[in-house]
Amino acid sequence: MEVQDRNREAYQEKMQARLKELEADVQKLRAKAEASRADAEVKMTERLSELQDKRNEVAERLSQMNEANAEAWDEVRKGFETAWDDLTTAVDKARQRLN
Repeated sequence: MEVQDRNREAYQEKMQARLKELEADVQKLRAKAEASRADAEVKMTERLSELQDKRNEVAERLSQMNEANAEAWDEVRKGFETAWDDLTTAVDKARQRLN
């Protein structure tokens, strides 16, 4: 076997080993990406649940406004506005995370 052939074979073996190392790195990255995706999905589901809770609170406060007498109106309205601000802020944050 000539020196050139041995060098060629050694180079190919070396590069094959490096390729296997890179494949292992890619697999590790893929596993991390999948775990991140799953984690992100869980977090988004939790956030959507929180948004729904805030939406329900706003609906309840709106109902209270409809039933409030003149004496309670200002207090009920303030509670509604606080709940409304919480909901709109949460929706805006969720929108930013998705964009």
